[in-house]
Amino acid sequence: MTSRVSESLFKYGVAGAGAVGKSFIGRLPGKATDIGPVVGVSYSVATRTANALRAGHAARDAAEMNHARTVLFHAPPDQAISLLRVLDAAAIDWTGKALIVCDC
Repeated sequence: MTSRVSESLFKYGVAGAGAVGKSFIGRLPGKATDIGPVVGVSYSVATRTANALRAGHAARDAAEMNHARTVLFHAPPDQAISLLRVLDAAAIDWTGKALIVCDC
């Protein structure tokens, strides 16, 4: 039997809005290989965020967070609720997964 954590392909997934590239997330060492799915309030926001980070890939479905051990969350106050709704609506198995709120 394997655990959900050992099945994870990436160390981090990013749920982001706003200036994610200038946040703690943008300064992570090893981010190019550690970050996988990036979600936003829309696919275009996810694409801009992944490009700003120069890491990860824009996810069309927030359920891709199932492939990350930890979800890093960054959003300005006026966008945080919308981004949390995207995560809440997705079929994410949160068992054994951490959600870390960064620089909000």
